[in-house]
Amino acid sequence: RDWERDAVHTIGLFLNGDAIGDLDRQGRRLRDDSFLLLVNSHFEDVDFLLPSRRYGAAWSLELSTALPDAEPGSTVQAARQAVPMPARSIKVFKRLPTDADKGA
Repeated sequence: RDWERDAVHTIGLFLNGDAIGDLDRQGRRLRDDSFLLLVNSHFEDVDFLLPSRRYGAAWSLELSTALPDAEPGSTVQAARQAVPMPARSIKVFKRLPTDADKGA
């Protein structure tokens, strides 16, 4: 219902790769990358605030409809950083692993 309201034209969606819940053939828990999808369907630019470190300390830009030639991973942004979103655009960010994730 909120999406149809005139004042609401943006949405952010966190896709948690750690919460898949299925097991592989060896019985190990499946895990994948985590992504953040940002959508601005408004005719004006807006700023999104990335989520807190609880969701990820750093995020790499993987896809942007406003910057179609940008290389995946060419831009990295920290948690709680403002992300400018041009009008009618989509950006997809991938959560970067921390040292703890790498086993350091």
